[in-house]
Amino acid sequence: MAEKNTCGNWRSGGFTLVELLIVVAIIAILAAIAIPHMQSSSMKAARAAMLSDAKNATSHEEAYFLENQTYLVIAATAGPALVPIGRGAINVSRGNTLEVSAGGGGITESYVMTVSNPRAGAGFSPLTRTTDGSCSWADGSAC
Repeated sequence: MAEKNTCGNWRSGGFTLVELLIVVAIIAILAAIAIPHMQSSSMKAARAAMLSDAKNATSHEEAYFLENQTYLVIAATAGPALVPIGRGAINVSRGNTLEVSAGGGGITESYVMTVSNPRAGAGFSPLTRTTDGSCSWADGSAC
């Protein structure tokens, strides 16, 4: 819309520099609020994927033990990957690394499973799960 300015000249409709700066400032404030929230959600998703992979691997290890009277050692495997075990396969999620090693009593009696993910946040990677069902994060807190 055209209007007369103080000098008597006509100017066409448009945004002034101040109006554009206000819009940019509002967008910056919204981004400052949203970005930390998205990062927090990403860390929570990584932790949930780690727990899911550990529970899935535990189920497969126990099924393998019932058939073979031993647990299976699994070398560090980065996801996404399928690790064959017995009649099934363990799904390792994207970003996770799964490893199963012998526990204190040897692989025929126990195992120690670790699942790590660099996006899980400080104190949460790796997750450690053992044959007795105990589960802990890197900082020692229970899963």
